[in-house]
Amino acid sequence: MRIPVLVVLLVIGAAAHAAERTVPQRTPPVAVILKGEKRFADVREATGQLFAGTNALRVNAGRTALARSPELAAAAGSFAGFMARTDEYGHEADGSDPATRAARAGYDACIVAENIAYQSLSTGFSTGELVQSLLDGWMDSPGHRANLLAPDITELGVAIARSARSGKYYGVQLFGRPRSQTVEFTVRNNADASFEYELDGEVQSLPVRTTSRHLLCRQATLAFRWPGRQPATSLKVETAKVYEIVRGAAGEFRVNMRDARP
Repeated sequence: MRIPVLVVLLVIGAAAHAAERTVPQRTPPVAVILKGEKRFADVREATGQLFAGTNALRVNAGRTALARSPELAAAAGSFAGFMARTDEYGHEADGSDPATRAARAGYDACIVAENIAYQSLSTGFSTGELVQSLLDGWMDSPGHRANLLAPDITELGVAIARSARSGKYYGVQLFGRPRSQTVEFTVRNNADASFEYELDGEVQSLPVRTTSRHLLCRQATLAFRWPGRQPATSLKVETAKVYEIVRGAAGEFRVNMRDARP
């Protein structure tokens, strides 16, 4: 007696998007042989597991866990639903982009980044298998992994939707940092000489008795370059601070840090 076997086609697609890059990646179809009945993942349960699994990966990598953003979740859900209804795939499949979708959902962003993926298996997935396959695919791709583990991201919205026509499951991770968490600080030159400082790779000059105010979406390092032979001073930027440059008693440059006035 011949035992029937079921040839299963696993199709995985993934793409990552951040403000400064788009890194699509697709894995060629892989044929495997399995037995069993058609399975359907619980999309609602899978969405919750995807959120928890994303944070678990971040914590394991030494990153902070992300807070759930209702606005990012709504934007991710809307986009996953669109891809599932149309089987159109890509960060601009609906004619917009991640930042636009987040803003449309009411998210006032400083940073927005997005990972998307689709998965299809002729026998279907259990809920846990679907979530794990999405996370594994993103972590195995440098572009997706960078978004998922980005240190300056603070909030997250995720969604999964299934296409009734193709059976594909579409997953979306939408990462953000709200404008309310902008890093704001001031550099003030109260010394008697001009100097330069480097911020995020950009060199800026600050004349005597002038002030420079900065608004950043990411943490950064300030590197002060002093005139003469005094070694440079580097420090991590803190928000709501004033970095005041003065001369010490021996003629050296010093950085006095204080809280900005409300």
